[in-house]
Amino acid sequence: MRKIAESYSQEQLAWIAVAQIVGFTDSGVVFSPARPRWRGRIARSLHLEMGRAPYSLSEDGVLFVWSTENQRRNLAPLWNSSPREMTRILRRHSHDFPPRLSHRLQSWIEAHIGLPVNSELVGVSLAKASRDLRVAQILLNRHRPRKIVIATQHNSLQRALALTARSAGIPTVYIPHAPTALTRVYRDIPFDYALLRGRKDKEFYEGLGANPSRITVIGDMSWSRRPKDATKPQPHYINRVVVAPSPWGSQRLKWFFAVIEDAGIGSYTVIPHPRSDLGQIHSLSSCHSQVVDNARTVQFLRANPAILIHGDSGVALEVMAEGLPSVSLTPANTPARYAFLKTDLVPRVSNAQELIATVGRLRATPPDTSELMNYASDWLDATGEAAADRARSFLTQRMETSAWVLDGWHSLLGDLSSR
Repeated sequence: MRKIAESYSQEQLAWIAVAQIVGFTDSGVVFSPARPRWRGRIARSLHLEMGRAPYSLSEDGVLFVWSTENQRRNLAPLWNSSPREMTRILRRHSHDFPPRLSHRLQSWIEAHIGLPVNSELVGVSLAKASRDLRVAQILLNRHRPRKIVIATQHNSLQRALALTARSAGIPTVYIPHAPTALTRVYRDIPFDYALLRGRKDKEFYEGLGANPSRITVIGDMSWSRRPKDATKPQPHYINRVVVAPSPWGSQRLKWFFAVIEDAGIGSYTVIPHPRSDLGQIHSLSSCHSQVVDNARTVQFLRANPAILIHGDSGVALEVMAEGLPSVSLTPANTPARYAFLKTDLVPRVSNAQELIATVGRLRATPPDTSELMNYASDWLDATGEAAADRARSFLTQRMETSAWVLDGWHSLLGDLSSR
């Protein structure tokens, strides 16, 4: 391990922050007195004085780092030690940055991506990037890992680790916690290697210019699908409905449940996302519904087959792999969030009339389970222990740090340095 760089350029700080800024902006998040809930949520997630890094260090020196419960669950099959959390109080000046940098980055995003960006969001994100660089330096100096495994590519801590690891000559490996998304923040994989879920994911990133020699297809370790020769779901399941809302803001969540109620689909079961506001879920759900907390949607559906209603959720891929149908309920003209959702096998609806018609059609004519499972296999090469074995085998190999898989924001560095 080489000496970790102690300082980084303003452009590198902006490179760390840009994915987060674009992600928040694409999601409609703004700093505004009229939206105090969003302000509070961002303030908590970007808390600047406390540096945190949940991680696990294996006995053979592999460092696993995550940011959310879903990411932790995705990497858990590879651990042989308990998860930990590094907590460090940082001095205020440890996340300072030149004030002009905020304006330069805001102008670049608005000019090159066409997004109106709130200046306060840019400033807070740059401060978080500066803080996370310090956290990454502390983490690597403390443990001196041989390799680093990361479950997301747009969180600022993971991007800070990409830079610090490169300076120290430590290989980094990306194992995504979710299907390949079509959103702007998924335009790059700034790590040395990527272990993706299926051949379609590999083709997607190669289409963006990714280095194919740095991509390996392993599948999804976090769950095990039903074997293709197992007993198929029976038609009687088709009368049941399971609803899986994503952790949206209040307005989107209210719209989602209002459409379901207006459609009159009958009783249904709600399985909240791990980051959902359970109080709000209970208040919005029908009195005829049941809320099942702490359940994984695909596992619940395997035991209780049903039609899944979601809002462009990655769980739809797992459900397809089980041979079960799903319906994506999103506002009109909303583009598909994930690449695998661009198929007629997952109907898209945007109002109560379309929803009840689609659910009625699925109830009357159950879909071909084999067709659903075969389509899903293009995006899920393996699952469970078979995928974990591939990942373990890969992590034992010798790795290089000469080139990242794909740096989708590389032009930012040159453009900002010339401003």
